[in-house]
Amino acid sequence: MELKKKYQTVFLLTCGLCIWNIVYLPSFFYVPFQKAFQMTNEQMGTLLSMYGVIALLGYFFGGMVADKFNPKKLMVLSNIATGLLGLYMATFPNYNALIIVYMAFGVTSVMLYWSAFVKSIRMMGDDDEQGKLFGAFESFYGIVSLVLSYIILLTFSNYIANNGHFEYVIISYSVISIIIGFFILILYKPEKNASNMISTESKFNFKALPQALKLPVTWFNSIIVFTLFVIISGSSYLNPFLNSVYMVPVTWATALGIAIKYGFRVFVSPIGGSLIDKYKKSSKVLIYTSVLIITAGIFLLILPKNPKYMVLGVVAVFIFCVVNNLPRGCMYVPVAEAKVPVEIVGTVVGIVSAIGYSSDVYIWKLFGSLLDKHGNQGYNYIFMILIGSATIALVTGIIYDKYLLKLDNKSGKVIS
Repeated sequence: MELKKKYQTVFLLTCGLCIWNIVYLPSFFYVPFQKAFQMTNEQMGTLLSMYGVIALLGYFFGGMVADKFNPKKLMVLSNIATGLLGLYMATFPNYNALIIVYMAFGVTSVMLYWSAFVKSIRMMGDDDEQGKLFGAFESFYGIVSLVLSYIILLTFSNYIANNGHFEYVIISYSVISIIIGFFILILYKPEKNASNMISTESKFNFKALPQALKLPVTWFNSIIVFTLFVIISGSSYLNPFLNSVYMVPVTWATALGIAIKYGFRVFVSPIGGSLIDKYKKSSKVLIYTSVLIITAGIFLLILPKNPKYMVLGVVAVFIFCVVNNLPRGCMYVPVAEAKVPVEIVGTVVGIVSAIGYSSDVYIWKLFGSLLDKHGNQGYNYIFMILIGSATIALVTGIIYDKYLLKLDNKSGKVIS
């Protein structure tokens, strides 16, 4: 498959990830969502944490599911099921029912889609194209989510601000998710060699599990994803941070929140992906960008928390978002970089994702409780956690770089 065709396929499959726009509405539409469902900050965090509990299992078993079943069918089912759950959420069920919906999201948006998506891209490109393809995924995801979110925000901003009709936002994302599911069904045509990677055994390949756990790259990649995802999660609170601390209006804060979550991916993430291909090692990019994240995080921490510094606050948030989007490609490349056998790629991705995204179980509840308990001072505690995560990423990058050097000396064979 030529590179242009590969990019087109990556774009199509990336559109399917609009399912996460539904799941993470409490993140980038933080204030409107909170008002619509009348929740505290901790309840908002608990909602995403309950999603994280099921998602954790979904990431783990999703790898084996992707190794066993047709990834295309899994992704189609994921989009349609998530869209239907979103339509139910638009009826504004009570909090307990909403918790159940978010637990179900853990199955439909993670177990069914994520590992199948990663495996599909992994099978699509050669080893020297992984940085480009995953960088393109980050960019495409940013473009699709940014365009959709701004269209929805501009279309319904008046309703949200004056009438509280947040259900229009939920319904829009849900219908789009279902439509994209059918597009993937019709348009996605995986190559024959990718289809052949589906296990023909009647049972899950549990033998792949100990093989995957033995690989050092599984653990390096898990720590990398974990630390970077904590930083990404914390960045979601920059939206209410600007509204609460610097009195940026809700509509503008939401617009900035959309840019924070998606906009910077469009331009920044591909740069990180290109740097990985240039230096031939994701570890180098991880090391340099971790230093930048630590520096930007300290700047946010010491910044005066006063509305008269609103412009400076917006600039600080902008800088932080630029630097924390640079290493996103590092989250997905190590599996290919260390030449993990194709037969267990899905299982390795499942383990990496389960460990890497495990902070979803508690981090949202933690952040929410910090804000409820400490008010605006809670944002400083959040920034401290992000700086700590970047520091761990820096140390991991240094050790992983040495591992890759050993790998090169062993003629590219994966070290177990």
